[in-house]
Amino acid sequence: SSSRGGRLYWLGYSHCWNPRTMADHYKMYTPAIGDRLYSTWEDFEVLNEAHIGFAVIDFTPETGRFLWANDAQCQAYNMTREQLFAMDIHHGNSEAASAMHKRIYEVVQGENKCFHTHKTIYPHGKALTAFIHFRPIRTRLPGFDEEKTLSLLTLIPIDNKDEDAQMFQRSNELLRHISVLTMTFDNEGGLLFSNPSAEDFYYYQTSTEGKSLVDKDLRKLRLEDVFATCVWSQEEQQEQMLNQIKGMTLDSKVIEFECRKIVAGISGAEGGAEDSVGRWHKIRCIPSMDPSTGKFSIVVTEFDVTRMKEVQQALIRANAAQEAFVASISHELRTPLNGIIGLSDAMLMGPAFNGSRSSLDDTHREAQDAKTKKTLGLIKGSALRLNLLVNDILDTASSKRDTLVVKQDNVDLKEEAEMVCSVVAPLVGRNVEL
Repeated sequence: SSSRGGRLYWLGYSHCWNPRTMADHYKMYTPAIGDRLYSTWEDFEVLNEAHIGFAVIDFTPETGRFLWANDAQCQAYNMTREQLFAMDIHHGNSEAASAMHKRIYEVVQGENKCFHTHKTIYPHGKALTAFIHFRPIRTRLPGFDEEKTLSLLTLIPIDNKDEDAQMFQRSNELLRHISVLTMTFDNEGGLLFSNPSAEDFYYYQTSTEGKSLVDKDLRKLRLEDVFATCVWSQEEQQEQMLNQIKGMTLDSKVIEFECRKIVAGISGAEGGAEDSVGRWHKIRCIPSMDPSTGKFSIVVTEFDVTRMKEVQQALIRANAAQEAFVASISHELRTPLNGIIGLSDAMLMGPAFNGSRSSLDDTHREAQDAKTKKTLGLIKGSALRLNLLVNDILDTASSKRDTLVVKQDNVDLKEEAEMVCSVVAPLVGRNVEL
C-alpha cells in the first residue's frame, strides 16, 4: 500500500519467512522515507490503515520512549497509546536487549542507516515473534526544539504455528543471548549469518591505527576480516590459515586455535576510541551445510578466553616465584652446611686425630679423642645428608622444568645404614637396640 501524496511508503506483509529477503524488499519499497522532514504527528496517521505495526521511537539512552504508534502496534503490545507512550523502553531490560537498544540508537539515529532484527514479545501471555525494521526519519515535531532524527519501526509478525518456524524462533532467541561470537560463511568467505554478539564485536572493530577493518554494513563482513583482527606472529600465518579453512570440505575435521585479538574502543565514546591488543579468543571453524540453500558453509565461533589465559599466566608466574624461593632458600642453607662440613673435615684431618700428637698423651685422653672424633664424624655425616636434602629440593625444581640430570653411582648400604642408626640413636628411648 502507499500514500503517494505524503510520499510515505510501507509494505503490507502479514508473515515473513526470510528475514534477509524481507529487509531487501523493505529497502526497495521505501526509498523516500528518510528524505522528508516530518513536522506534525498527522503525517503518520495514514499508517493507521496498515495491519502491521508502525511506531516512531526515540532510542536516546536517557529518554528512550515511544512517540507515536498506529493501532496495529498497540494491538501487538496489547496496550493503549497512553500506556505505550508512558513506557520507558530502557527500563527492566536484559543485557542483550539493552545492547540492542544501544546499537539501534547508534546505527539508526546516529549514522542514519537502516537496521533490522527479530524480537519476541508476550502481549497476551503467548510469544509473538516478529521481524522488526528500523529506518531513520528526519523530524521537527511538536515538543522538540530542533530537528531530530528518530527511528521509524515496522513490526511484521512471523507465523509461529509451524513447528519449523518455532524451532527457528527458539534458535534465534538463544543466539541473541549467548556471549559466544557465532557466524556462518559460505565457501568463498561471504557472511551468511551472525548473532548479536558477533555484530557487537565486529561492528566497532578498527585497527590500531584507527582505520576500520570491516564495513559497518554487517552483511559485507567477510571471513578475511575475522582473521584480520587476529594477531599473528608471522604475516604468512594469516594467509595459510585462511586458505586452510576455505579449503575445508564437509568431512574435514574442526579447526581450532587460540589467538590474540585487536579490540577497538567504541566509536563516539567520550575521549575517543582506544584500541588495545591482548584479548584472547578461542576460534573454532566447523564445516557445515547452509540449511537455507543446502550449500557448503563454515560455522565460525569465537569465545573470549582472556580470563582463562590470565589465570594460566598467573599460575605460571606463581610457580616460577615458588621455584625461585626454593632455590634461594636452598642456596642459603647450603652455605652454612658447607661451612660445617669443611670445619668438621679440617678437625678430623688435623694433628689431633692423624696420629702426629705427642706421646705424652695418656690413655684416657686417647679414649676421649676417639669419642670426639666419632662425634665430629656424625656432625659431618649429618651435614652431608642435609646437603643431599637441599640438593633434592633443587632437583625437584629442575624436574618441573624438565632439566633434571640423573647420575648413577655406587652406594655403600652398610655405611648408609650405620649413619642412619648413629643419627637417630640420641632420639630413641632406653633399652632399644638399633
